[in-house]
Amino acid sequence: MNHTIHIPDRKYQNGQNSFLYFLHLLVKSRKFIIVSTFLVSVVIAGYSLILPKSFEAASTILPPTNDQSGSLSSLLGGLPLGIGGFDGGSESSRLLAILDSRTVMNNVVNKFNLMSRYGKLNMEESIRSLRDNSFSEIQEDGTILVKSWAHTKYFSSPVEEDEARNLASDMTNFRVEELDRVNKQLKSKQAHLHRLFLEKRYEQNKSDLYDSEDSLRVFQEKYGAIALEFQTEAAIAAAADLKVDIIANEINLGVLSRYLGSENPEIQSVEAQLFELRGKMKELMIGKPLADSTTSPEFSIFPTFSAVPELGVTFARLTREVLIQSTLLEFLITEYEQAKIQEARDTPTLQTLDYAVPPVKRSSPRRALLVISFAIIWIFLCMIGVLVKQYYLNIKQINGDEYQIISEISQTLKSDTIFLRKMFVKKKV
Repeated sequence: MNHTIHIPDRKYQNGQNSFLYFLHLLVKSRKFIIVSTFLVSVVIAGYSLILPKSFEAASTILPPTNDQSGSLSSLLGGLPLGIGGFDGGSESSRLLAILDSRTVMNNVVNKFNLMSRYGKLNMEESIRSLRDNSFSEIQEDGTILVKSWAHTKYFSSPVEEDEARNLASDMTNFRVEELDRVNKQLKSKQAHLHRLFLEKRYEQNKSDLYDSEDSLRVFQEKYGAIALEFQTEAAIAAAADLKVDIIANEINLGVLSRYLGSENPEIQSVEAQLFELRGKMKELMIGKPLADSTTSPEFSIFPTFSAVPELGVTFARLTREVLIQSTLLEFLITEYEQAKIQEARDTPTLQTLDYAVPPVKRSSPRRALLVISFAIIWIFLCMIGVLVKQYYLNIKQINGDEYQIISEISQTLKSDTIFLRKMFVKKKV
């Protein structure tokens, strides 16, 4: 069919009313465009029937919650090497890193013999191909979506398609299983490090507690400070009683001195009592009894007033240290037992909302989209071809010199194409 178009009006050739000119060309070439587009669509539709088919399977999982106690997490959060957890990343991001890890990918390749299926010669290329056919992301609701794709070959049979469907779902579920296994292993290792840390700290705490208790015991034995606050109150009360007795004896001595001589036994007895009472008072005040007085045992439990401030501070520090170490020991015992349980537990760390199932429909090729896309592209190419051809004919009719130049360029390009084709064939042979 000859599609040469003869333009009846000179104004088209002069570029006037270009839209009508273009529309006129398309209308004249409509049969060629429609028929060729139909043929291209049929060819593309037929080609899509033999293309490799891809099948997609997806699984949805919930990330695990942090089952460690808050006190333990805060205690271990500042440890080096990330013992307290993964720095700067959420639990979901951590799971995505495990899914894309070489450990998981290597196990998937070995499980399904993907090196042979992908036609690769080594594990690195197989893992690269597997990553191209795998996908995982954190969705807006916080769940993790895991996808895998499996492909058939050209001219696939229904059996091969069923095999690809099952492979896609099996790969997805196995990746989730491997994620749980590796995550469980890492958490167990993390709990093991927690336990070792707590065990070491527990032993150190016991030693510190024993030392603080011994220091308090030595202090109490040296200064008789059993309950310093109550002992001080008792010493003040005893000093008040002594002061009352001293005043009473001084008054009695003054009265007796008015009518009895200094050699009188009664006066001497009162003076002796005053001397002893004043010695006891001095002993309470500065802790140094008079040399010629006898110290009663019961006064040893009273701290001297001059030493009370220093004794109080020292006693408070020693008591506080024992209390701190005792409280810390109770805390560490609880956390240590929890760490041992965490290390030994073997329960799943993930909750699977949706398991992957063999897909019913293929994910690609999308036959309708493929045919429509090629048809649209072909229509545009036809439009360009019609314009180029008409331009070429117009140049031939109007301007012979330009036509000669275009012909030479066309012949040169054609010759180069033939030459390159021959060179390629020779190298291939």
